[in-house]
Amino acid sequence: MVKFIQRKIKLFTYLLFQILFLAAHSESREKSHRINGYHNEKIERFKKGDLSVHFRERKHPNQKCFYPCSLDFDEENKSFSFNKHEEWVKLVFEWAPHIGATEISKRLYEMGYRSLRNRKKGITKDFVVSLINNRAALGEFQPMKTKKSTTGGMIVEKRGEPIPGIFPPIVTPEQFNEVQESKKKRT
Repeated sequence: MVKFIQRKIKLFTYLLFQILFLAAHSESREKSHRINGYHNEKIERFKKGDLSVHFRERKHPNQKCFYPCSLDFDEENKSFSFNKHEEWVKLVFEWAPHIGATEISKRLYEMGYRSLRNRKKGITKDFVVSLINNRAALGEFQPMKTKKSTTGGMIVEKRGEPIPGIFPPIVTPEQFNEVQESKKKRT
């Protein structure tokens, strides 16, 4: 009789955990659908010109934001304008068809341009590479999404097509393409 009761308790506990896990999984899926719906709605608002749903003014001039370092966002007017970094970013695109990222980084350092986070260091070649690869220089905004990899790390993926006209372009499409072509030739 005691073994019978013990088996029933184990079975009841097992069923209880199964129900709790199913409820938790259901809540997780529902939350995921809500978040995806919110992001899809936000992208549609971007396409209609409503930038206030994603962008905020920098609290500090070098604060990292979801827009290029050469731009500032005005929350009152809901628009972007170029800032003090515009000059050296244009120089990067001017030099990039002719020289590599390491040389560009050295030239910027010699001219007195420093890292956005640490004024003692120069602008790194990695930052130069990310700058010349970023289509935000053309005024495009690429929505992104994250997911976990099989190893537990984060994977960043594009969420749909880039949205043109979100940022003011700092280079022309011809300049951007020239830089991309010269990069291919050098590698």
